[in-house]
This record gives sequence, C-alpha cells and structure tokens, in this order.
Amino acid sequence: SFSLSVRDLDHTQGDIIKHYRIRNLDAGGFYITTKISFNSLSELVKHYSREADGLCTRLVKPCQTRAPQKPWWQDEWEVPRESLKLERRLGQGQFGEVWM
Repeated sequence: SFSLSVRDLDHTQGDIIKHYRIRNLDAGGFYITTKISFNSLSELVKHYSREADGLCTRLVKPCQTRAPQKPWWQDEWEVPRESLKLERRLGQGQFGEVWM
C-alpha cells in the first residue's frame, strides 16, 4: 500500500498534515475509499485533483521537497585523527574503546 499526505490549512490551528492510506485491490488497481477505485495511481491523483471527493481538500500541487539539511557542515565537528593524543584508556565497549 501507499500513503498520501495532504497539507490542509486550518484557520485556527494553521497547517495540518493529513495522511490517507492508498490500498491495493486484489484484481489490480488502487483506492482510498471503497466508494471509488482507479486502475493506476496517476488516475487516482487526477481524480482527487479535480475534486476532494472525501479528502480534506482537493490535490492542488505537490509539496516542495527541501534539500536535506546537513547541520554538521556548519560546525565542522570532525577533527583529523592525527591531531588527537590518546593518553589513557578508560574502558571499552561493544563498539570500541574510550580514551582520555
């Protein structure tokens, strides 16, 4: 099955994301409600773009995808291994050793 996430504007709560499960038919095809089924996902999207037909709103445009954030680029947390001085081993665990 697939999921359809729809952003709906609520004037009291702001943007709300609502999720709908798109189910597969045994004989092929897709549906959100048993009231209507579609031969393909593109047919389903076209239908709900024309009318809400039970969804919180009609599908208007796809959500914009943002570039993934990489917060570690800003602070440069990684330091060269050669710059570390291992003085005393404090212990070891399943994933490695701990040094001071």
